[in-house]
Amino acid sequence: MRSKDAIPESMDVYKLVLKAIRSGKYDETSEDLLVEEARKEYFSALKKTGVIIPTENHSVVDQEIRDTIKAIIYGHFSIKDFNRNKRTKN
Repeated sequence: MRSKDAIPESMDVYKLVLKAIRSGKYDETSEDLLVEEARKEYFSALKKTGVIIPTENHSVVDQEIRDTIKAIIYGHFSIKDFNRNKRTKN
């Protein structure tokens, strides 16, 4: 059961990035595209709640997304390798 105080999935950077990685859309693209699109989705979710991130802080959010990508795919050479490995285990 979900707590009423739980962070919505669209505002949880880890869940947002994991969902994007597992989509397979970024298997053949640069990490930069994933970072850009994840940032846009994250900021859109924040904006709906009235939170605006100043432009000068975008690089901090980008770094958080990059760190999250590295944490998720740790032990794999790429997002594609991560997804290939996960598919073969299922």
